Amino acid sequence: MKKLSFNIFSKYREVIMGIAIISVVLFHYVDDCGIIGINYSGIVKFYGKYIGSSGVDIFLLLSGLGLYYSFSKNSNIKDFYIKRIKRVLVPYFILAIPVYIWYDLIYASDGIIGFLKNLFFVTIFSKDNNIFFWYIFFIILCYLLFPLIYKFIHKGKDWQKIFKTGVLVLLVMTAMYFTCKYNRSFYYGVDIMFQRFVPFILGVLLGDFSYNNKKIGWYILVFVIGLFSCILLNYNLLFSRIILFAFNISIIFFIILIIELLFKGKETVTKPLAFFGKYSLEIYLVHVAIRKIIKSYGYPSYKFGYYFLFIIVSIVVSILFNMLIKKVLRIKK
Repeated sequence: MKKLSFNIFSKYREVIMGIAIISVVLFHYVDDCGIIGINYSGIVKFYGKYIGSSGVDIFLLLSGLGLYYSFSKNSNIKDFYIKRIKRVLVPYFILAIPVYIWYDLIYASDGIIGFLKNLFFVTIFSKDNNIFFWYIFFIILCYLLFPLIYKFIHKGKDWQKIFKTGVLVLLVMTAMYFTCKYNRSFYYGVDIMFQRFVPFILGVLLGDFSYNNKKIGWYILVFVIGLFSCILLNYNLLFSRIILFAFNISIIFFIILIIELLFKGKETVTKPLAFFGKYSLEIYLVHVAIRKIIKSYGYPSYKFGYYFLFIIVSIVVSILFNMLIKKVLRIKK
């Protein structure tokens, strides 16, 4: 079999993002079932254990990859951050302001102070631990750190890049361990973000290998990592999110391998997934907002038929939302 290069991840980036956003949307249904304790069995429970929220990790991996490409073509820091602000913060504020007006000023009656704290992510680290739009806060943090990560990783031979990436990952995991050991309550408050520095850092390395068209060798190693991770998922380990990510990235690898070998050029397979990938940020923002609203008013999100209707509404609103963002920014996505 002809060796593929790492740029297969860039080639199918939108397709993979489509798989990831579908995964996230389905996980929220699984999560609702688990929280309420209804319908959480069989395939739903299996999904929660072996897929979980790893779609978010895939997003972060691809974000690292995409940022590497962008920064390699234009390393101007000012341009880099302006582009990121337009892409993430503008859509966030357009949606979050009305949502938080409803939540803080109407539903929860937290007042203008509560509104401002939620809007600017202050409550993520407070006792309220409002992780409503946590992903936006985290991806902004990753953007801020990216130029430093890029500068640290991108020079040297391949083995040196891998070694330096390993050092960064080890530093993150060490920080996680000691934070959990000495401030457990804080750790579990931010655990949804902490472990996810790892896929982002690995995404930067993946971006380097993809950008430089490095060949993929030892496909069997991906299978071994996936199998080993699958076994580890049966144990309640501190780094469970990282293990789940390792298992699911191995699945994603074989999915794009099958698409490349069996369905190359057949848009009937790739086009629907790429469609969801195109609107992935909008779907995430709208889906999270609508989910918060329907759960606040006690609608049965654990009923799949009802949840499916909620997904359809989220997708339609996301497309309209994307059109609004384009008009506001006057740019083509």
